[in-house]
Amino acid sequence: MRDTAYDTHTYKHTTMGFLRDVENMPNMYEYSLDFFKRYYRPEYTTIIVSGDVKHENVSQLVNKYWASWQKGNYTPDIPTESEQTEARTGTVDWPTPTLPWVMVSFKCPPYSDEQRIMLRST
Repeated sequence: MRDTAYDTHTYKHTTMGFLRDVENMPNMYEYSLDFFKRYYRPEYTTIIVSGDVKHENVSQLVNKYWASWQKGNYTPDIPTESEQTEARTGTVDWPTPTLPWVMVSFKCPPYSDEQRIMLRST
């Protein structure tokens, strides 16, 4: 579905990449180190705490394990997807008999920290 829905945006592939990327991972060790340095950074992290905890104890643990973690400076170049102007369909042929699987998807406006978009149904 991703391959049919997107032309240029990184949503076209899974978080791990295309299947060919996953299959090529043994040959991409140096790139994996660069990837780690780029994306495993505090600015991409969310710490979630739940339960009966004391704020002071949680703050101490967060400071102990994350305070020295330095913010990165990499800015990814994520291409903007052009507006879709027609319906798209795709079919996956399967080598053995199987029940049909129908997927329906709709694109929505992209997330923005600066602009709040209200969706209205008609």
